[in-house]
Amino acid sequence: MWSEATRVEVSRQLDAHLTESNQFLALARAMLDGHLPPDLPLLLYAYGRGVCSCFDHLHHAARDLIGAVAERQGLLPADGLLFDAGHGLSREAAAALCPDLLPNLYGASTSDALDRLPLLEGCGNEIANRRFPPPMNMLLHRADRPPMHAYVSNDACVYAHPFRYQVLSRDRSRSWASGSPRGLSRDAIGATEIIALDKDIIVLQDRFNFTALSHFLFDGITRALLLGQALGNLRSSLLVFGGIPDEMHASICNALCEMLNLEPENILFPDHSVTLETTGRCIWFSDQVEAYLHPAQMAHPTSIALLRSIVEALPGAPVECRRVYLRGSAAGHTRVANEEALIARLGQSGFTPLRLAELTARQRIGLFREADLVVAPYGLDLTYLIAADRARGVVELLSPLGGTDTYAFIAAAGHIPHVGIVGDGDAAGLTVNEAQVGRFTEFLAAGAGRPVWGGPANLLAGSRWPTRLAGSSDAGGDRQSIPPLIAGNAVINHGAVTGGAGAVVGRWPAIELIVGLRYTASCWIWLPSDFAGSAVTLHLTQAADPEITAADPTRRGSWQRVSTTATPLAVGSDIELRIEASRETSCASTCWQLERGDVATTYVATP
Repeated sequence: MWSEATRVEVSRQLDAHLTESNQFLALARAMLDGHLPPDLPLLLYAYGRGVCSCFDHLHHAARDLIGAVAERQGLLPADGLLFDAGHGLSREAAAALCPDLLPNLYGASTSDALDRLPLLEGCGNEIANRRFPPPMNMLLHRADRPPMHAYVSNDACVYAHPFRYQVLSRDRSRSWASGSPRGLSRDAIGATEIIALDKDIIVLQDRFNFTALSHFLFDGITRALLLGQALGNLRSSLLVFGGIPDEMHASICNALCEMLNLEPENILFPDHSVTLETTGRCIWFSDQVEAYLHPAQMAHPTSIALLRSIVEALPGAPVECRRVYLRGSAAGHTRVANEEALIARLGQSGFTPLRLAELTARQRIGLFREADLVVAPYGLDLTYLIAADRARGVVELLSPLGGTDTYAFIAAAGHIPHVGIVGDGDAAGLTVNEAQVGRFTEFLAAGAGRPVWGGPANLLAGSRWPTRLAGSSDAGGDRQSIPPLIAGNAVINHGAVTGGAGAVVGRWPAIELIVGLRYTASCWIWLPSDFAGSAVTLHLTQAADPEITAADPTRRGSWQRVSTTATPLAVGSDIELRIEASRETSCASTCWQLERGDVATTYVATP
């Protein structure tokens, strides 16, 4: 992809930017602490030129420090905001504090006027887990996954750089807050090479550096796959990534090209600043700025299934090691201070210490495909869990002061038992209890499971105890004697009024679905011995071509599944449970599910 000389030069430029950024932050802290006279305009000019803009966390720190200095000087605007929704300097603040910066600021365009292409429906997070303490528990604890869509504009161009990007109007007068996490000014972008295209530009780059394999694979690649699934053909597109690609990036891109029928020319990792102008469309994504969903759209089953199709196509090479301890080998890894003692303890259970950086890309894939147990400090090496085919468990060593739930999320998506052990110290020197790690590996070794990837996404959040399901709870009959179908899932009572034409006795209202896809809704129904109806059915409103599997009205005193499959004609649909009866009667339901596809699959409980 890149020559070694290009990799070295871009790395050198990034290091120089990092040095400049740290110097800026030190200057701002000195002003805040009173060691230097506060000079807010100086800080704002530097921010406008793009200081810290290659690193998301440093860009955030810069805004915090500038705001603190402004408050210290009594120069904070009346609304308390120096920066706009796109993280650029607000025009109001610039006008008041440094008006000569105004010509460098882009006008703001609203995303409301853009076309939206839905990619994922909102759904319950069936693998939600609250056991991780903050700050590590970033998204895993959430009960719901938000929907995801792509933005589409026929009036846009793209500024692209190895570590930042911005979507601009074609005349380069405006930008979208959804189209860049940085809010770059004209000074920050500067003069660039212009590349004219007659194809769609798909911005896959992220707020985080795609040199990190986890962000490249779990964010950029999943976006490309979801868009390919929605559009069907990306051959007339340029896919714009970011970061410094290596052997693993190249292998994944080869697999992506095979899957989406693309050529290498369809993929761009810019190695310098460019402006991409096109006669086609520009496309970017809601999870780049507006809704942070790392990893893999909160390990959405659809994203995971697509991702596994790529990973399974990657070439692997055998590594004779089934139980592995991964030594920290690169930036982004936690360093274990008592690592040698830990290796000695794990060696008693057959673990081999390895550094992934010393293996080829094929060997890394082969290692994780065959690994039985994995112990590793928090770090990018655990990205390869997505390749696990045999793992009975993973033990992740975490600092109480940092890290994320990324790899716990991925492990849960594959039903791989995950143990997070929080040690003492920080990422620079973490001490863990070797005996505790050993006990957990022995516990995991006793398991007989294997990873199970994919499966349906239940689009009904709260299916265990469906508070959104409007239905009667005071029906007569023998409700108290109904055994639950699955423990922990509520049994809901539904009573019918007389009328015989199909009274609605339960409703999930206003579910946002993707028009044109096929969906199946299902639940389990219990008909009491005194059931007086002739039919119990499910229906999807505002939908075409329904296929309905009704309850057997003669089957009493046991659970039976009913379903309906249909194609939505509008974004908002209801699921309705209907009873046809000549006199008042009732039934009970449980385990509701809504999923893509033509059949009702195994029920997935959502919190």
